[in-house]
Amino acid sequence: SPCTSLSRKMLRNRRRTMFSLFVPMFLTPLIRNCSFTEARSKSEVQIFKYYNITNASAYSGYITVNETTGNNLFFLFIQAENNASEAPLMLWTPGGPGLSALFAMLLQNGPAEFRADGNLSRREVTIQKNMNVIYLDAPVGAGLSFTQNITGFATKMEDITRDILEFLKQFLQLFNEYKNRDFYASGDSYAARYSVALAYEMLSKTELELNFQGVIGGVGFLAPIFDLANSSDFLLQMSMLTTDGYEV
Repeated sequence: SPCTSLSRKMLRNRRRTMFSLFVPMFLTPLIRNCSFTEARSKSEVQIFKYYNITNASAYSGYITVNETTGNNLFFLFIQAENNASEAPLMLWTPGGPGLSALFAMLLQNGPAEFRADGNLSRREVTIQKNMNVIYLDAPVGAGLSFTQNITGFATKMEDITRDILEFLKQFLQLFNEYKNRDFYASGDSYAARYSVALAYEMLSKTELELNFQGVIGGVGFLAPIFDLANSSDFLLQMSMLTTDGYEV
């Protein structure tokens, strides 16, 4: 009927309007052109102020860390509530591997958390009060980060570290007030590996303009997986493993 057709058309228009609000913000072209003011303006996030969660400035978008393969890392940067101009800078990467760093921001240590009604509310105990925090979806394929070529996916820790270092290099161009700031590499679970690898690179090779202070790990998963996740006893008891296989 005409009414049904009109309702469907209105629904389609509403969906177009809704999704037009979520256009990815690729910042590398602006950084390359030294359009830093424009990049910061376009990447500024207002949602935390809208919900009265924090008055601290926040920024989000994509930084292209490998233009050949189209590797793009998603980040959310939230400045410290207290003394942001001098507070340390902290990079938080997610575990999994494959989770989004927004998981930690919303459920663990960020300034916002979900209420039962689905709205955001302020978290009282948060690292962001005294830290400038970069929540970074790394490696490519984790969370909202992506690549345009299958060869862009990491196959070794060096690939992950290389992309993170390139991200930090461009980040410091965009937010140059954080150059030579005290810096912590952090993450939980499997991401503790990224933090340790990044620490090694920054302390031994990379001339990144940050004052590296240490690694922060939450339940860090550093040992080889088969040393920790030995399920041979369980499999034997469930008759899913023979005695010969168990002894091997």
